[in-house]
Amino acid sequence: MCAGECFLGARDEVPHVRKWVRATLEGQTAFPGGVSPDSLDDVELCAGEILANAARYSDLSADAMARVSVFLIGDAESGFRAVRVECHDPGNVREHVPALREEDAPYATYGRGLRIVAALAARYDAFAHPDGGNVAWFEMDV
Repeated sequence: MCAGECFLGARDEVPHVRKWVRATLEGQTAFPGGVSPDSLDDVELCAGEILANAARYSDLSADAMARVSVFLIGDAESGFRAVRVECHDPGNVREHVPALREEDAPYATYGRGLRIVAALAARYDAFAHPDGGNVAWFEMDV
């Protein structure tokens, strides 16, 4: 299963992304049993964090869009194994590829999003897309 949706690049879109990812995974029929409730919460949180990161550090303006995609990884023999979520944003003038930052001050109000993703996801990375922009992704074993 693969599903994708475009969202405006504003941080106030994060709740919409989280809701869409949850609904997409709850509605999937490719793998009976689906995603456990605990894993679903983690996938939803991480999806919101990678969009928030794109909204903060990329050239997402009021009319720019980021594409969020959800993939179920598995096959008929071994069954459902993982969820992959990608966020493709248009990038920015500094060609900033999302990366973990040095730890911020303990009470900073930003800088923890990708650290949360790295802690919860089985695999995480980001890269500059050959057609422009950046792609941040994570996979969660479920």
